[in-house]
Amino acid sequence: MASETSISYLDVEQEEIVIRGYDLIELAQNKTYLETAYLLIYGRLPDQMEYHQFQQDISSQTSLHPTIQTILTNLPKTTHPMDAMRTCLSALAGYDDALHDRSEACQVRRAVRLLGQLPAIVAGSYYILTKDAAISPDQTKSYTENFLSMLTGRTPAQDEITAFDQTLTLYSEHELPNSTFAARVIASTHSDMCMVLLLERSLH
Repeated sequence: MASETSISYLDVEQEEIVIRGYDLIELAQNKTYLETAYLLIYGRLPDQMEYHQFQQDISSQTSLHPTIQTILTNLPKTTHPMDAMRTCLSALAGYDDALHDRSEACQVRRAVRLLGQLPAIVAGSYYILTKDAAISPDQTKSYTENFLSMLTGRTPAQDEITAFDQTLTLYSEHELPNSTFAARVIASTHSDMCMVLLLERSLH
């Protein structure tokens, strides 16, 4: 029962991966990661106005909460980035003013918030721990370019942006390794979205 889903279909023998009725390879080649994220959340691809609004909504959530940045700054430098992310996500959940509201509207709002916050948390978990400073998000850049810029500390080349964007899209379907199975189990208990994302362990 844990592997039943109406969102995606994976057929290894036929080499076919379908997301919401769309071939995943074609999505990676022809659509952006954020368009695919919109498809996963809303069940359809956005039109131009919807996509623009979706980008704006995510962009407005890209700055790290000051408390999250303080947590990262004060973690031991030996902290593994995945452990730092776990700590930040737990703290981030505490700033959800409707944490126990499981309505569809609130869940969509959380997904948008996490799409905005996670690049800063991922980059900060690496950059603050290794370089003692975080790189601020640039809302004039695309989602993927901004993510890579914060992570690497430089402006990425276009082929790097394209490759990373396609990689994010392709990971939309993650089969059923231990972490995905655990996420589905946790989600089935109506846990908050931040807790569902805490997937790191040695057997991942």
